[in-house]
Amino acid sequence: MANPIVDLADIGVTIEGRTILDSISLQVESDDFIAIIGPNGGGKTTLLRVILGLLKPTQGRIHLWGEPPARRRDAIGYVPQSVMLDPLFPITVERVVAMGRLYRRNPLSRSPFSWSRRDREAVRYALDQVGILHLAKRQAGRLSGGELQRVLIARALSVEPKLMMLDEPTANVDASAADEIYQVLEMLSKTI
Repeated sequence: MANPIVDLADIGVTIEGRTILDSISLQVESDDFIAIIGPNGGGKTTLLRVILGLLKPTQGRIHLWGEPPARRRDAIGYVPQSVMLDPLFPITVERVVAMGRLYRRNPLSRSPFSWSRRDREAVRYALDQVGILHLAKRQAGRLSGGELQRVLIARALSVEPKLMMLDEPTANVDASAADEIYQVLEMLSKTI
């Protein structure tokens, strides 16, 4: 591979004396669609955290587009394994999705709650892409599990990512919602 998006070489992670990852090497190209499968506690989330630059490996090397992960984090859309939202917290779906744009914000902007036209367009586009534009004004904490997963995917899309990473995107949803999420992911794999 000439210029992989993700380039891991001999990655190892040890936490509190326990080896979580041992000698993992992986290269991902721009057109790849990859699933990492393994048992609970097998290190899948740890591997994603290393790629995101949220966890420093104890051995090995990692580059994203030839640079350290921390320098390219703004190019990654990430959907965590689970998110808990208080059903009483009055945040709308569109505001949750807009949080994905925080990396693109000017730190000197007057208000952290005023979004640019470009931010609003990216949020609407992301909501439309996952089929929940009609839920934009709904309270996020009152959504079903499948709807919330779509919100999290939209939040990752709002980043306008060059790489999407999803940690168990169908965990905690029923079979019907899982099928719908897989359909969304298949469609998105053709557009990112």
